[in-house]
Amino acid sequence: MAAAKTVVSQTMTINIEEGFDGEGKQQLKPHTYSGIKKEASADELVKAGTALGSLMENEVASIVVTEKAEVAEAE
Repeated sequence: MAAAKTVVSQTMTINIEEGFDGEGKQQLKPHTYSGIKKEASADELVKAGTALGSLMENEVASIVVTEKAEVAEAE
């Protein structure tokens, strides 16, 4: 029997470069946004993350999308 996945919510975290620590490890400052449309495509998420990141003082290191979903047996 096949299973189905339904996205319940998404959050987007934009990690901003904040320099390096004493050991040379890159330091990141996360900025998390909730209420991201469940239907948003990867292209739309990158465009939105890049636009928001451009408002920050430092460069965007990465954009991470976290998905919360329900899974169940398909009917």
